[in-house]
Amino acid sequence: MNNYFTLDKVNENDKETFSLQYNDIIQNYLREDIYFFLISRDYKNKLANQIITIENTFFDFGNFKIKRNINKNITENIEIIIKELNDIGWKTCLGFGDTAIFIYSTEEKPPSCW
Repeated sequence: MNNYFTLDKVNENDKETFSLQYNDIIQNYLREDIYFFLISRDYKNKLANQIITIENTFFDFGNFKIKRNINKNITENIEIIIKELNDIGWKTCLGFGDTAIFIYSTEEKPPSCW
C-alpha cells in the first residue's frame, strides 16, 4: 500500500497545504498513467513502419481527468510531463486542441498529430 495517502496529511490544521498536495498527487497520477501507457506498447521485434503505427496512439488528458476525478486545469502539469519526457529522449506532440499527447521516438510526428 502506498503510504503517501495517510489521513494524517489531511489534518484540519494543514488545510492551507491541501491545494499543493492535490497538485502533487495529480502530477504523480499523470506520471503513473503515462508510464503505464508507454510500457503497455508492444515494441518487441517491430519494424520501423510498425513502430510508427504503435506510436500513432495518444494519451487522452480528458479521459485521465475523468478517471482520476480531477476538476482543475492541468496545463502546468502537462508542461512538466512534456519536459520530463523530452529530457529522457521521447518526442512529444500535443493534439486534438491540446487535449491529448502523442509520445514517440521516430523522427517524424505520428500521422494523426497535426
